[in-house]
Amino acid sequence: MHRAIFRLQKLPKYTVRSLSNAVKPEKPEKIAEISEKSKYAIRTLDNSAPIEKRSLSRGFAMNKFEKDFMIYPEYTDSDDLRNIDGFVDVLRKSLELSVNSKQIEKDRNLSPEILETLRSNAIFSCSIGKPFGGIQMNQKDISKVFEELSIDFNVFSTAHISLIVSNLLTIYGSDEQKSKYLRLISEGKLRPSIAIVKDTNGGRVEMTQGPSGKSMIEGQNLRVIGHHNANFYVVFANNAGSQTCFLLDESELGTTDTIKFQRDETIGLKGIDIGRIELTALVSDKHVLGQTGGGAEIAAEMSGSGRMPFAAATVGMAKRALRELSLWCNRTPSRRTDRSTLADDTRSQRIVTDLALKVYALESSLYYLSGLIDEGLSIVVDIENSLISMLTRDVLQSIISCQLELVGVASSDSAFPHEKIFRDITTLLATLDESPDIEQIGLATIATWATSTSHKRIVSTLKRWLKQEKEADEMRNPGLTHYIAEHAHPSLQ
Repeated sequence: MHRAIFRLQKLPKYTVRSLSNAVKPEKPEKIAEISEKSKYAIRTLDNSAPIEKRSLSRGFAMNKFEKDFMIYPEYTDSDDLRNIDGFVDVLRKSLELSVNSKQIEKDRNLSPEILETLRSNAIFSCSIGKPFGGIQMNQKDISKVFEELSIDFNVFSTAHISLIVSNLLTIYGSDEQKSKYLRLISEGKLRPSIAIVKDTNGGRVEMTQGPSGKSMIEGQNLRVIGHHNANFYVVFANNAGSQTCFLLDESELGTTDTIKFQRDETIGLKGIDIGRIELTALVSDKHVLGQTGGGAEIAAEMSGSGRMPFAAATVGMAKRALRELSLWCNRTPSRRTDRSTLADDTRSQRIVTDLALKVYALESSLYYLSGLIDEGLSIVVDIENSLISMLTRDVLQSIISCQLELVGVASSDSAFPHEKIFRDITTLLATLDESPDIEQIGLATIATWATSTSHKRIVSTLKRWLKQEKEADEMRNPGLTHYIAEHAHPSLQ
């Protein structure tokens, strides 16, 4: 489902994508250049490589493990680490000076100062290739950047949507679409909005084919999320049981074309536009993203490509929440004993420790997967991506419950600093509801692995109990068991 886009350091002209529906081609082909998007889909890659080299989780499910995955993929060049640390430090200070969360709520949009901060720090172009005006960061760098953007989820969502649209254009866009729209995104001139494809209560867009390659798309009550005052829309139209993705640029609309937006009264994320549109537009092949009828694949990519930046923002916000909670606990008198603080209570310590461990697990998994992608060690990352999304949602929900338990009744006060965070998290999780897809992808593999390994253990136990285990049976059916540690370097054992 999710195809991770990355550029290998040794092969800067190539891109690798990851799909879960890989099939073996008749004639294996090399990874193609970016302009040849139809040739470098994962379904056209040579699947003769061992499964553990193509997918970390699938290798685990098959009880196999690639040795190269053992070393945690950190920055190998100290200069690269210093550069990104310096970049992030400047970004952090700029955001602290320009972002005022209360003012964002009041104005219901990001101020010109915030937008200028994002533009001047190249946030809109971090994933865009250099030929199109971007800075082409690797996945670890993008994760570090999005940690800082969590200073306010309205700021994060604005950058997040631009990144998703940039990824879609990089993978599926024609040369003309890339050269035009990617450059506009990197300059901050294109304000994209994307359809919420998983909205069961939303409307539909229908496509009616006409003569001379022209088609009419009409839709009502279509729910979208995007920049404030968006001027570029990514929508999906239905026709004869299939979906097609269209790019609608307001500057190119005809005199009879209309796009009317009405904002929803959401409880959070008031600085971006979440609402519904009514549209009527005459479209042609130049408006189609990818291929006609390929909307389902693009919608899946749109959902998957934003999960790792979302996880990074969650890590950044969780770290900030833990710091503030520690200050609260150290300054607030204990509810149980005199002359002590909340920090001395074992219950408070347990609650904070549980949250910290979840954040540690999410952060470690995020940067491990980011490093694998940057080094080109893994091709298919849909399962890992789904598991990271599960961890992300768990951490966000734990942040809310942790603060409710520790802060108590004060957390219900509208003056409580994190009250806005609660509302933003709730709105964001409702907007990005991917639970069915995540469970289908991630939990299915876990269940398969657990069932197979548990079955082996039960059979082995029964044999021992019945004293029927023989060396001859083991020789005929070796049942190889894998231990990761046996592949580790001696210095790590």
